[in-house]
Amino acid sequence: MPDLFRLVLDTNVLVSALVNLHGTPAKIIDGFLEGRWELLVSPEILEEYEVVLVRRKFAPIYRSVREAVMRLKQAAFVVFPGEMV
Repeated sequence: MPDLFRLVLDTNVLVSALVNLHGTPAKIIDGFLEGRWELLVSPEILEEYEVVLVRRKFAPIYRSVREAVMRLKQAAFVVFPGEMV
């Protein structure tokens, strides 16, 4: 199997994917979840995802947000700044 593309997912892309499940950002998330590319995150990025996504304006989709962040945490490759990957 060829090397997978590695992505760092901006928080705005994640938010857009959760707000519009049929848009391009959602397709990026789907590709990651389907194993078409590898998501790289740092502990700081994961923390930012959580901080942003628990804001009141996301309350109507809170369950899906929480589930999405948990799935990302489980499937993403955690890296630390300065680490070679």
